[in-house]
Amino acid sequence: MNLLPNFGRIAFYLRLSLADGDLNSSDKAESNSIENQRGLLQEYVRKIITNAYGEEYDEEYLEILVNEYLKTVEEYIDDGYTGTNFERPAFKRMIEDAKRKEINTIIVKDTSRLGRDYIEVGDYMEQIFPLLGIRFIAVNSYYDSDNYKNTTLGLETSIINLVNSEYSKDLSRKIKSSRQAMWSKGIPTCGKAPFGYITENKRYVIDTETAPIVRFVFEKAISGYGTKVIANLLNADSVPPPGVFYERRTGKPPSIRVVADEEYIWDTWMIYRILKNYSYTGSMVQGKYQSFKVGSRGKRKADREDWIILENTHDAIVSVAEWEAAQLVIKSTSKREIRLSTDYVLLGKIRCGTCGLLMQYKELTSNIFCSHGHSAGIKSKCCRAHHDATKLVSLVAFELHRQMELLEHLSLKIEESKSGNTELVSLETLRKQTTTELEILKAEKVRQYEAYAEGIIDRNEYIRKKDEIAEKTKKLEDRLKEAEEVTLHENELLSDIHNIQKKYDAQRKSDTALTRKMVLAMIDCIIIYDEQTIEIKFTFDDIGRRAVEYLNENNITL
Repeated sequence: MNLLPNFGRIAFYLRLSLADGDLNSSDKAESNSIENQRGLLQEYVRKIITNAYGEEYDEEYLEILVNEYLKTVEEYIDDGYTGTNFERPAFKRMIEDAKRKEINTIIVKDTSRLGRDYIEVGDYMEQIFPLLGIRFIAVNSYYDSDNYKNTTLGLETSIINLVNSEYSKDLSRKIKSSRQAMWSKGIPTCGKAPFGYITENKRYVIDTETAPIVRFVFEKAISGYGTKVIANLLNADSVPPPGVFYERRTGKPPSIRVVADEEYIWDTWMIYRILKNYSYTGSMVQGKYQSFKVGSRGKRKADREDWIILENTHDAIVSVAEWEAAQLVIKSTSKREIRLSTDYVLLGKIRCGTCGLLMQYKELTSNIFCSHGHSAGIKSKCCRAHHDATKLVSLVAFELHRQMELLEHLSLKIEESKSGNTELVSLETLRKQTTTELEILKAEKVRQYEAYAEGIIDRNEYIRKKDEIAEKTKKLEDRLKEAEEVTLHENELLSDIHNIQKKYDAQRKSDTALTRKMVLAMIDCIIIYDEQTIEIKFTFDDIGRRAVEYLNENNITL
């Protein structure tokens, strides 16, 4: 249904941030709701269609047309996402669809729904959307890009975008001030209480189940035990780590958990975080991190003098003296970091087969090792061996080259099966034969009807002949369809194989050398289970599997 050819395929973009939903004015929050945005955009389209066809169709039929047309509109909804940046899943998906020419017009409630960053919104409206051939309409901003072809946005629209940007910055400042006011009263604003506490009535209260674990960690540290020994002691007694308690109580996995279930145990970094947390002295510590800028999800650690520390806001698990004594034990311990050389060709591709985490590259010794296996101690089943990084590169290069030779062999077999089987008729020849035979059957069907109409054959004979013709017709059509599907499958397989070969040939410098671009294009991941077991997953594994299945199904010897 193309009632509005100048619009093409329409997309509604609907966005509601958490800040919009938390506004004090219920009228404002309601006007910004997803449902109300949708209603406003639908009414806008309804008016356009009514103006275009109101004289041509009656009201009832026009309503049917509008409803059917609205069903073709694609919706992209970002509910709970800020407008100060464009890191929004639905927005990204919409832009990808626009690049594929699947949508032609984007309609929003106003320009603030598109975004609140003055510069980036302007870039989309003046450069990106025109480049993609997208017509952009902001209903309440009275903006339609078709009215600004080959011109700038106009003063009014630019001012609106600037106001939206400043509104966001002002809102951010107000939220920050509100948080600081709460901090000054000893009210925490972080998502959850530190391990060992729970939150009741906006205050930290000692958790009788987990506080003894925290106390145990400090006692052992004060006695001179290192973080690894403490982790081993807790794991030996099968004490669950903090995330397990969180998961049991909320039913949700902790956000920082990335390790496999069987390896989710205490490690040195968990111990270190507990021992460094000053909150256990009964003090509230807030403002440790700050955003890079308004709308940015990235955060950086604030200078210690900018932290807000209030003493005696809740019951202490350890004294200040005990906390300071523990610091002396861990003073040489630093935050665990993943240190991968930027020059290492397999950067970010090697994972431990037990815990599932990325393995680290130690540049000094040119070794690959699992840091989790080392930090979690004796209870971890991760391989603790250090693997030669240079030998691993050679192994991957050799296996990649071997896989490319195998793909070449498979493609030749598929080509041979197409050209060497004399019993198979080419698809084009089969199409011509089928078309001719179908025309003959169609003519025969007409003759049988004429014979029945003239009384030459009776009704039963006519029905029998008609059914025979229908059966033959179906067999011919099915045979052609099957041949087309087989040919299409063959062509797709060969095309996929040739594309992989082109990528490989374009990036390789020799038969054995690996390049970084080749790794990114060809290697999905490398999984190390132990010193003898290594699994290499290629990005084209599915293509090779499909080729082998095709040859086996057609009884072609590999």
